[in-house]
Amino acid sequence: MNKPAYTISDQIALLKQRGMLFRNETLAFDLLKNISYYRLKGYWWDSQSDVRLHLFQPNTYFEDIFERYNFDRQLRQIESIAYIRNIVAHHSRLWSRTMIKRPSMQLNNPVGAWFTLPLKQGQLDKPFSTISCMVYLCGFLHDSHDIKLKIVNLVSLYPKVPVYKLGFFNQWQNEPLWK
Repeated sequence: MNKPAYTISDQIALLKQRGMLFRNETLAFDLLKNISYYRLKGYWWDSQSDVRLHLFQPNTYFEDIFERYNFDRQLRQIESIAYIRNIVAHHSRLWSRTMIKRPSMQLNNPVGAWFTLPLKQGQLDKPFSTISCMVYLCGFLHDSHDIKLKIVNLVSLYPKVPVYKLGFFNQWQNEPLWK
C-alpha cells in the first residue's frame, strides 16, 4: 500500500503538527525542494519524544536538523582522505584514478586560502581535490608545509609526467593553497 505523496507545504505542516519548530519556513521550503524529506528524516530521528507517533521533543528546530545534515555532509569530505590513505596503504594505483569518494563540491573555501577560482570537474574527480584538502589540513592543524613541499618537489622531479591526469591542471602551483 503506497502512502500519498505530500507536497512540500504538506511536509512542513506535518512536521509542525508533530511539534517541530521553524525559524524560517521560507528557507525550510527551499531546502526541502532540494533535499528529500526522507533524507533528512535520519537526522531528526533522535529528536523525537515518541518514535511511534513521530512526535518531536520540545525546542526541536528544523534549522538545527539541517545543521546536522550539513555537518554530516562535511564530515563525509574527510572520508575522501581516508579513501586515499587506503589506496596508498594497499599499494593500489592512484595515478589517473577517478575518485569514488571525494570532498564536497561545496568546500568551505576561505577567500585566498585555497583557490582563486572554483575547481573544475576534472580536479574534483581526480586525487587533486583530496590532496589539496590534506595539504590545507596539515598546514592548518600543524602549521606544517612538509606534505605540500614534498608534492611540489615530486612534480618538479618528474617534469615529463602529465600530472593533469591527477587533476593538477595548468598553473595549479600558483593557487594560494599551493604557494
